[in-house]
Formats: sequence, C-alpha cells, structure tokens
Amino acid sequence: EVIAFDFPVARVANNSALPDEPIEILFYEDGDIYVTPSGTQADIAAIESATIRQESGAAGQVISLQIETPGSYWIYGIASDGRLDRGYSSVIVGPTSNSPSALEGMPDFNFYPNPANDYFTVDLPFTGDICLLDQLGRKLTGISNVTDKTKLFVSELPQGVYYLKVYHGQDSWVKKVIVE
Repeated sequence: EVIAFDFPVARVANNSALPDEPIEILFYEDGDIYVTPSGTQADIAAIESATIRQESGAAGQVISLQIETPGSYWIYGIASDGRLDRGYSSVIVGPTSNSPSALEGMPDFNFYPNPANDYFTVDLPFTGDICLLDQLGRKLTGISNVTDKTKLFVSELPQGVYYLKVYHGQDSWVKKVIVE
C-alpha cells in the first residue's frame, strides 16, 4: 500500500507496518515528510522539533520508509514552499515475533482471543495502562493501573483491525488485534 502525500496534507492515511516492512510514500509535490510521535501538534516548529526522521521527495517520486521502533507515528507533509495543513498520515508500527530488535525490552504480556467478538483478555505481568487504538492512532478505550488479567470490551466496535497499546512507565508497546 502506498501513502500518497498531496501537499500540504497527507490525503491518504491509515497504514500499519512491522519493523521489517517498508512503507511506500508517493509525493504529489516537491517537499519533505516528517515522521513524529503521534499527537505532535500541527505546527511547523513543533513538527521539526519532534521529528524522528525526515525525508525529501520530488513530485511523482515514490520512496520507501522504514520505521524500526514499534509505536504510533504521525507523518506530516510540508511542501517545498513551506505549506502545511492540519492533516497527517498515521502509521502504527507493531512488534513481530521474528524481529528481535522489535522485541528488545518488551515484557512478556498476553492478550486473547485474537480475533475477538466481545472482549480481549489482557494479561500483564506488571502494573500498566492499556488502550485500544483505531487505524488512525486515536484512542477508543482504555484502562489504567491494570494488573494481572483484565477484560477490554470491544463488542460495540465495528469489525476490523485495531491496535492494543500497553504502557509501562515511559515505555509502550503496540500489538495488532482484530475485532470480528
């Protein structure tokens, strides 16, 4: 899938990737893309200070972008003349069991069933926070101070792919979940 950047706003959003999967990005205009943590304010100064990675491209060019660290990111497009709109493309990079770098430092936690109809049971070996994100990286529901097994109800949600995000202190991890 290609994320198409129609500067100054990323018109085509929603993507998910694994750390070892490149994301293809098509530029409609000359400009730059800025990969930032999700939630970065749509302001050029804020985007530039929060940028994890920046890439330039020319109109019609497709580049491959690979994000190694699991997490939720927003990718802003800024045209060569400095135009920025308030849009962004959301990318959630999840860990894989065959990617040692993605799992480094990740605690062993379980969730089941996957796919789920009514709820997911999340089993944490530590006290942490959990939340369910949509494909744009928006928080749909969450529970704080979770210990042991906790149910996260999803029966009200439409079928589709979502992301379970677990927070422990300053660290967070994302895993893909499916609601049927």
